[in-house]
Amino acid sequence: MLILGVDFAFLWGITAFLFSFIPNIGFILALIPPALLALLEFGSTEAIIVIIGYIIINFTFDYALKPKFVGRELDLSIATVFISMIFWSVILGPIGAIVAVPMTITISKLILRREESTLWLAELMSSEQPKARSI
Repeated sequence: MLILGVDFAFLWGITAFLFSFIPNIGFILALIPPALLALLEFGSTEAIIVIIGYIIINFTFDYALKPKFVGRELDLSIATVFISMIFWSVILGPIGAIVAVPMTITISKLILRREESTLWLAELMSSEQPKARSI
């Protein structure tokens, strides 16, 4: 937006960051004001560029960077975080996306790590390298 010359670009960036904590609708709420401002200031082409830019940045952070950092901090692999978000969203809907990581951690720590027969699955879900076992 700064490159396009849309007014208050830093304000819209801060707003997008804050609204990103609201699942599902936060992105849309943060997108509307700068897109409308770009539409009023410059026309439909720049408004579409703002919308596409928001979508690309949001997609990159939500589906590429966020699972990597969340997984590392919570001892879950990137694939586990990504798959758990999809799985719990399908099972529970939008609420599932919110509780996906806590539910997966709970299952891993309280159920899978307690039994020897399921320990391999907990290690597979972990972000650390599995420990070598003696036979």
